Amino acid sequence: MTVLTIEEIIDYAERWLSERDEIRNRKEEDPYKIELEEAKAKYGRQRMARRAQKFAVAAFVRQLAAGSKNDEQFQEQLDNIVKQERKINEETKTKEEGKNNEERKTEEERKTNAESLPVIPCDIGDPNEEELPVMFELKADAAFMNQFKNNSNEVQERFIKSLCQAFSIPSGEIRIKNIDCDKAIICILISKPHGTVVVKILIGGVEDAVARKEAVCKCFSDINANVDSIILGEFALEVEGRLMDPRWNKNYVSSSNDPTGQYWANSINQGGKPYFCPSGWKRYGIKVDTGGKEFDVKWGTWNMAYHGTRSEVATNILMSGLKVGTHGCHYDDGVRRVYVSPSIEYCAHQIYACPWEKTTKNGENLWYQLVFQCRVNPKSIASIKPETILGPDYKKEVIDPNFKNSELEWIILDRADQEFIADDIICYGMMMRTSKDHPKTLTPSKWWEHTDPACYSTST
Repeated sequence: MTVLTIEEIIDYAERWLSERDEIRNRKEEDPYKIELEEAKAKYGRQRMARRAQKFAVAAFVRQLAAGSKNDEQFQEQLDNIVKQERKINEETKTKEEGKNNEERKTEEERKTNAESLPVIPCDIGDPNEEELPVMFELKADAAFMNQFKNNSNEVQERFIKSLCQAFSIPSGEIRIKNIDCDKAIICILISKPHGTVVVKILIGGVEDAVARKEAVCKCFSDINANVDSIILGEFALEVEGRLMDPRWNKNYVSSSNDPTGQYWANSINQGGKPYFCPSGWKRYGIKVDTGGKEFDVKWGTWNMAYHGTRSEVATNILMSGLKVGTHGCHYDDGVRRVYVSPSIEYCAHQIYACPWEKTTKNGENLWYQLVFQCRVNPKSIASIKPETILGPDYKKEVIDPNFKNSELEWIILDRADQEFIADDIICYGMMMRTSKDHPKTLTPSKWWEHTDPACYSTST
């Protein structure tokens, strides 16, 4: 008979207890619950990324309008989107208040706050090479802002330390840049290269993004403050938005001899229809997939088309798709449809793509126009119809030399009684045209002078 020492007995007992606990924990694990939590986390990251993209587009258009006659209108649009997100957040919190379990309610409220907190990506630059500016907009509280600015009880040091922990970056890599008590704004700078991970966390680009964002919200609650929104980067004219897709930003020029951009003389076959070089325009890519191969698989055989729009509604289009209308030509009122065109010059008419003027930092006046570049499911095109802009006496005027006037309007009918069409039309590029003079003076726009006056009265 083998006699065990006290040490061996203790070791055996500890191993047995450890194995028992492991078996017990495995039995108590609910596979369905685990999958559910993983699905919730994934959905939370997707919602964060989608919201961030929506804010990126709004900020993009807002920046282009800064200092222009449309400045206040664009700022109001951005503010409305932020308010909408806050409203959703408040409604969700109200529902949570009806639950009996107080602990669960608090946890769910915190998650809702984190997921719904507006994050607005602006001109981020390269966080690997330069500091990342981050601006926190807080709920107005003059007493708190004064305490924070005066650094009462070392509140600034405590706040920065907790932020470093929330973002899992080394202590000392975040510093306060500015404190605006009147506007309730705190600006910080994040040292390179740590800004990269901060951006990913705040836009849902890492697996634990929701939890990390919760930790950021807690940094504010711990100092008795409430954050309303977060702005990444700074407002600037030239935007290469991280949630746009700069890989597909392109400048289209008018000659193959121009090295500053891309040009092709003949049409490209795109899904059985021609695609011509949109000379004079610059495309800002919109992120719609994870890579070029995925895009080709989904939409590679779809037709190229454009949709002119007023810039202040650009964000709504990116958020929901092209809005269905019930009025217009070619169909009876009440028939739900969307109009697109294979011609960017047709969509660029000012009744569709309303121009706006902006004074640059150098004092130069520039004009801007915005048109969406789309891919359209060929099966969804119900009919191809003539233009509806030229006056009765000018129907033979050439609008776009690449297309006949009789094929400039494509109609996509609503097939599911939806307010927006997103399944058959994908908007993947924001086309911008910049000119020193009003776009109506440009050579491709000469046909505008033959516009039917009635169009201007019905375009508002």
